[in-house]
Amino acid sequence: MHLLATTSGVIDGAAEAVDLKQSPAEIVILSAADSELANLSRALDLLGDRVPTVRLANLLLLQHNYSVDLYCEKTLAKAKLIVVRLLGGESYWSYGMASLKALAETSGAKLAILPGGTEADTSTLSLSTISAAEAERLRQYFAVGGPENAVLALQYCRMLVGHDGIVEPPQPFPPAAIYVDNRRTEAARIGVVFYRSVIEGGQSAPIDLLCNALGERGLAVSALYVASLKDAASKEMIVHAWADAPPDVIINATAFAVGDEAQDPLAPYDCPVLQVSLAGSSEEEWRASPRGLAAKDLAMSVVLPELDGRIAARSISFKADALWHGRSECRIVTYKPVADRITYVADLAANWATLRRTAVAERRTAIILANYPNRDGRIANGVGYDTPASTIAILAALAGDGHVISSIPATGNALIEALQTGVTNASSKKTSAIRFSLEEYQSHFNALPRAPRAALERRW
Repeated sequence: MHLLATTSGVIDGAAEAVDLKQSPAEIVILSAADSELANLSRALDLLGDRVPTVRLANLLLLQHNYSVDLYCEKTLAKAKLIVVRLLGGESYWSYGMASLKALAETSGAKLAILPGGTEADTSTLSLSTISAAEAERLRQYFAVGGPENAVLALQYCRMLVGHDGIVEPPQPFPPAAIYVDNRRTEAARIGVVFYRSVIEGGQSAPIDLLCNALGERGLAVSALYVASLKDAASKEMIVHAWADAPPDVIINATAFAVGDEAQDPLAPYDCPVLQVSLAGSSEEEWRASPRGLAAKDLAMSVVLPELDGRIAARSISFKADALWHGRSECRIVTYKPVADRITYVADLAANWATLRRTAVAERRTAIILANYPNRDGRIANGVGYDTPASTIAILAALAGDGHVISSIPATGNALIEALQTGVTNASSKKTSAIRFSLEEYQSHFNALPRAPRAALERRW
């Protein structure tokens, strides 16, 4: 059996056997949410010696059967309470659940099996060996979330393992709220939307730096955290927060798609929505991968948001180990901001804001069509899409909005014929009417990234 010792808390999606090398503790809490583990680690530090020994671990590190066996033997065997935040029910961690049940029967450990989301799930809660009322109470601390409830959850765990005390019920932690609001009267307004879990886990560094970068460019920032763009309370808060000063540009750091414009709380502002992501993989993995982002990040933060008309921008951070938390013997994972990518997004938002505040007749808009090599028949090619006809429709819409367009071809065919009068990628002796001086050409060429410049120089 090939066995790995964990050296990082960043999950790469593999199901290798790992040894977490955690010593036993009275209370063990397993969760697949990095933000939840970070929140609990801080709560543990706040409580100090007022709670017994606690171990925290990412459930995703215990996907291999042998990993589960090792963890049961080395860490869970002497636990008095084992709390599992289980996403998807028993079938998603069937070997782990069978092992915990067997362990509890022999060791007498109490099991608190809680659904991983915010909603109650009686089938998951019924897997617990503590009472239904105790399991539901503990679930509520996690479901409501926030720093205060993390402290209360640990205190309630302390009570479940036999220590005296009265623990307050879960305290409100709003699903959505204003995080930053430095809007100014004349400045272009940028709205930023991100998940509440970023605040809950103390992982706001990328958002903080982005808001600072936008402010440095003279932009007025209103940043909101939300449970999701489908959550009713979050949607209501967005409407209230931006009622008197709607944004010129929105930067969206939530994932997935709303899927229905009528239900999309960002649609009524009729402004560009730039899509950024706080990637779930490490920066090293991203840089080493020819694909870039991992499949999960691509799906959640690039592909699906495009269904809502989002404009893909950049990932502004990646997962990284921030610290080794000695009390819980857990590597706490957080978001590592990447400065140049935050700068890019801030510049992009500023440019979009400037464009939005520029008189329509003064805007210079370009439509770029594909011009594949070798044959003119490939100009504006699109699979299952009539690109020339769509281009005519776009030009007509732009003209209708007041853009200055001297002439619009009558048909898609006429557009292609007009394009073919100039230089294309097909072999011909036609020359372009566009001319650059040597100084202008060198200025444009030197602005290219180093890699394509070097490739062009080698080819020449």
